[in-house]
Parts: sequence; structure tokens; C-alpha cells
Amino acid sequence: AIKGTREIKDAAELIENDPRLNYVGFVEGDGLFSGCADIVVCDGFSGNIALKSIEGAARMIAALLKESLEQSLLSRMGATLLKPGLKKFGQKVNPELYNGACLLGLKKVVIKSHGSASQRAFERALYEAARQVEHNVPANL
Repeated sequence: AIKGTREIKDAAELIENDPRLNYVGFVEGDGLFSGCADIVVCDGFSGNIALKSIEGAARMIAALLKESLEQSLLSRMGATLLKPGLKKFGQKVNPELYNGACLLGLKKVVIKSHGSASQRAFERALYEAARQVEHNVPANL
């Protein structure tokens, strides 16, 4: 709670004082996937850094895993056995299925998509925008 800009601290105070929300407080970068919060709110600059870092780390891990699984005949055989599980795992963490960040505090729904988004990823961002319109998210916030 001692870190961040004045705007971030002011926003945290407003959110914390709303009894309708289960506010858990500030989340460190290493806690983004710990399950301690369902939603993490941040400014666009910090959010972009977090997302780009996570995507880069995921690509690096995938490349290292692939390289490791191709190193020997035994590892290639093991990879063949792992293929169905790895495919399911890949679908769960595919960023194309979770494309688009919601910009909060506006009167209308705005979803920020990646500039390099594929057609499938952009479709998911449109789906999310339609879902937020349907649920009247800006008014409910």
C-alpha cells in the first residue's frame, strides 16, 4: 500500500471503502497468478508491462520445453506420450482466447486488444466487448 502513484493510492482507498467489493488490497507481480484475486486493476502502462513480460516468459518456456523434448530419441518418445496433455495445457493458456483488456471508469465499453492480435484473438476481444455490453458493465461499475 505504500507503493504507487497518488492516483493509484486514491483509487485503492475508494475501492477498499466500497462494501460491495471483496477488496484484497495490492497484489505484487509474482502474485498475479496465485489465485489471491479474481481481478487485478492497474494503470495501462503497468498492465502492458505485466502482460508483455508474461507473454515473453510463456514463449520462452514453450521454446525451451520444445527444445528439451527434441534432444534425444527417448525425450521425443516421451513427448509423443505427453502430446494430448500438452495440447490441453496449451489451450488453457492460449493468449488468443483471453485477448483484450477492459478499460474501466468510462461511460461505454472499451476493450484494448493487442496490435498483433490474430483474427481469432480479435474475435475473442469482440466477444468480450459484447458480453460487457450485455451485462451493462460500465453502469454497474
